[in-house]
Amino acid sequence: MCLPQGMQELLLPFAAAFSQPTTVRMQVLLVGIILARGRRTVTNLVWTMGGRHAT
Repeated sequence: MCLPQGMQELLLPFAAAFSQPTTVRMQVLLVGIILARGRRTVTNLVWTMGGRHAT
């Protein structure tokens, strides 16, 4: 996933606390939070992001 430079800088300190696959999932969920409409449940976030990054 390609994130804007500013967002990458904000997330960089958290990346060290997680494995690489978990970091990618975290990034997908955070983008989903920004893009989701309505309630921000995990299911809605995954649905908003197309579900392909959930596995």
